[in-house]
Amino acid sequence: MRKFSVFLGIILFVQILYSCTSPIIPYSIDAKKEDPPLETLINWEGWYTIKAIKPFFAPWDYLEDETVFRCFFSSQYFYFSFNVADATPIMCREFVQESDVEAEDRVEIFFSASKDMGQYYCMEIDPSGHVMDYSASYYRKFDYEWNFKSLEICSIKDEKGYIVAGRLSVSELLELGIDLEEFYMGVFRADFTTPNTVIWYSSVSINEPKPDFHKPNILFPCMKK
Repeated sequence: MRKFSVFLGIILFVQILYSCTSPIIPYSIDAKKEDPPLETLINWEGWYTIKAIKPFFAPWDYLEDETVFRCFFSSQYFYFSFNVADATPIMCREFVQESDVEAEDRVEIFFSASKDMGQYYCMEIDPSGHVMDYSASYYRKFDYEWNFKSLEICSIKDEKGYIVAGRLSVSELLELGIDLEEFYMGVFRADFTTPNTVIWYSSVSINEPKPDFHKPNILFPCMKK
């Protein structure tokens, strides 16, 4: 009887884990009249009126954390915010180049016009606001020379974690072929527990043997509300 109870508990845990990972599909992104200045984004009170994607899950490690992601559209910008609880983020002692972000704790956003990831655009941001941005095509064909033109970032760290917030112009998204009425997005977090050990978190769980955020099934459909 005890073995059956343990087995049932494992099944229920996995069911709960996988039922909570995905945002409501399609994910309707709030539209606001406000255009808060970049320097106010960290403490902007309007974030509390924006629905959140939380928590993030690491299905490969059967873990979850309290990362909170929010985003909205104004007439001019796509705004976003990550609030990450992590007292010990791993970061480079001296940041030299974009690729240094790969060895750091970070949050990530991917945009794709289509589900097949024929062309998609990525930003990976460390707790200090340093960015590695690039374009890509399936599968894992990266152009690290490419950069967002309008991306602006602010960040703050304290003993409890860090907040990364920013904005990207709507006009640039449209130039990249992102239709605000139907596009695909992924939001992720990399949490290094040691310099050589990382836990990968996502808002969407996928049936893959190991973490890989560069596959179509990790993205979720979005639309401007």
